[in-house]
Order: sequence, then structure tokens, then C-alpha cells
Amino acid sequence: TKDLEERIRSLERQRVADLGRTDAPERLAAAGTGPVSLDRPIRPGSLGWPLDGDMEVLRPFGKVKSANEPDYNNPGIDIRIVGLKTVKSVEAGKVIHQGRLPSFGKVLMIDHGGKNDKIISVYGNLDSIMVNVGQWVRRGDPVALIGQGSGQRGAETQLHLEIRKNAEPSDPLAWLER
Repeated sequence: TKDLEERIRSLERQRVADLGRTDAPERLAAAGTGPVSLDRPIRPGSLGWPLDGDMEVLRPFGKVKSANEPDYNNPGIDIRIVGLKTVKSVEAGKVIHQGRLPSFGKVLMIDHGGKNDKIISVYGNLDSIMVNVGQWVRRGDPVALIGQGSGQRGAETQLHLEIRKNAEPSDPLAWLER
């Protein structure tokens, strides 16, 4: 989790540096990859779900106690995956990272902006990522595949989802549509 915290803080520093480049959104819009405004309010309960169909949250946000595992502070939620699934962006934004992290395997991060609070979604334990860093996505766009079991260790496939508000973990269930 420390690797993830460090990477998010690094990306936030880069984003602040990029804010000085006033031509970036216009250049992207002219190229037809049109960014969405990152300066818009994003409220709890307004983000879309990353998967279609019924979902079961296996591990909730926060401190998780288990008889079989040590206590764990989950910075997101873990959703059970049955079969191959397409992971969708929870909101429009810009892909800011894709790579591997020790605790979460293949990881994707999307910056959704936010008028007063910066919102980032983090998707972990992915099998394959379908978008590139710098790419703009819309809400509901396919961004990754999960369910083949290659994205994580262990027998049960799970999507790890985090919502970060100003780089700090926030309960995804509070942000997702009810």
C-alpha cells in the first residue's frame, strides 16, 4: 500500500506541474481526443459502478478482521469476480498510471478531477489494461479485463477498487451510485 501511496503523491505533484501548461486541454481537443472538464463537482453517490451485473463486496473499506488472515486496513473495496468481466471507468477522466504494484498486481489509475476535491479511481488485480497513460476516457468506457486469474495471487478473483479524494483513501461505496 505504501507503493500506491507514493505513486499517487508523485502523480499529484506532476498534475500540479501540468496545470501550468494551459495549452494541454486545447491541444487534446484539437486532436479529437477531447478531454472532459476536470474542473467540475464530483459528489458522493454520483460515480458509476466499474462492473455490470450483481456484485458482492468481499472485503469492505477500512479495517478488515478475519479469522484466517491478519487484520488488514483495506484502502478500497474488493469485489468478487465470476468469469471474465470488463472493467469500466466510474467517471470521465484521464488515465494517469498503469503498471504493477506488489499488493494489487496490474493497476490502473484514472484522474477524474473535481472542482473542490481531486478524485482518482484505482483499479487493481487486473488481467489486462485496455487504455494508455494520457488517454481520456468517458464514464462507462471499458478500461480493463479481469477474471482470467492472472492478475492476482490466490484462488478467488477480486477487483480491487479505490476512490481517492485529494490522494487519501475514501470509502468507494460512499461514492458509487446507490
